[in-house]
Amino acid sequence: MSIGENLKVLRKKAKKNQTKFAKDIGISRTYLSDLEHNRKSLSIDTIEKIAKN
Repeated sequence: MSIGENLKVLRKKAKKNQTKFAKDIGISRTYLSDLEHNRKSLSIDTIEKIAKN
């Protein structure tokens, strides 16, 4: 399973849509979509935001 797929699973387990999840971790919805589809790479900063959420 890719990082993007894992991120999508985490978001769905939290029962949040992309807009809500992105807002909660302080990134744009389009960036979150790119991450979930493996078009972009996660930065350490974003990983920390996800872990704190």
